[in-house]
Order: sequence, then structure tokens, then C-alpha cells
Amino acid sequence: MKMETIGEMISNYGIDNFVLALLIIITTGFAKIPLKLLTCKWKNKGINLNKYIVLLPIIFGIGYATLYTYIVCGTAWNENTFSMSLTSTALSMSIYAVSEKLFEKKRKEPAEEKSGDTEPSDNSVSNESTSIKHLVVKR
Repeated sequence: MKMETIGEMISNYGIDNFVLALLIIITTGFAKIPLKLLTCKWKNKGINLNKYIVLLPIIFGIGYATLYTYIVCGTAWNENTFSMSLTSTALSMSIYAVSEKLFEKKRKEPAEEKSGDTEPSDNSVSNESTSIKHLVVKR
């Protein structure tokens, strides 16, 4: 992300929402690790926890907004807390999506896959006059 874009986000949403969004991104990143490990362990039992990862930023957004309101205002919840939680959560998801697109990981493919995924195989039957070609797919 460019510095101008970050400056525009801070001026539009405020420094508090921007900092909360960054905290949400960091916390969600660390919370995803155990969830993915549990999903791998429980995959055979038919339990998939990956679908709940989407809810983590919302939960952390409400939690951080409540904590911020408590620290700044002295009360855990006021009329701006819910609005701040939604704004910071949406901003965190936007920043995360843009950064994922910009810093997309390049996947290294094995040398066999780069040359081609399929190879023709001549599987002819001796009794027939025509030969049948099959594609063998490497995995």
C-alpha cells in the first residue's frame, strides 16, 4: 500500500479506526493458526472450523472497540462503540484483501508440472486397426 493511500484512510476513518483495523488483522492472523491446525486434526471426523475464520475479525472488532471505548471514555459501551467496531472491522478486511492481492505468494511448481500436466500414451489394441490415444494425468 502506498503512503498516500494510508494517509487517505487515516484522514477518512480516523487514526483510532486505522490502528484498531491493524490490531484486528494481526490478532486474526495469529488466531487462524490454531484453528487451521484443529481443522487438520478433525478433518476425518467431518468437522470443518475454517468456515468460522471469517467471524474472527467481527469478534475481534467488537472486542477491541469495547476495550478502546472503556480506555478512552471510562465506560465499556456507548453510542459510538458499535459504529467503531463495524468501521474498524470493514477497514481491516479491506486492508487485508488489498495486501493479499499485492503480496500474493508465488507458488513454486515442480519441474514436471511446468513442462506439462499431461502426456499422450499410445494404447493400441493389436486386434483393432485403429490405435486409441489416452491422456495420462500426472498427480
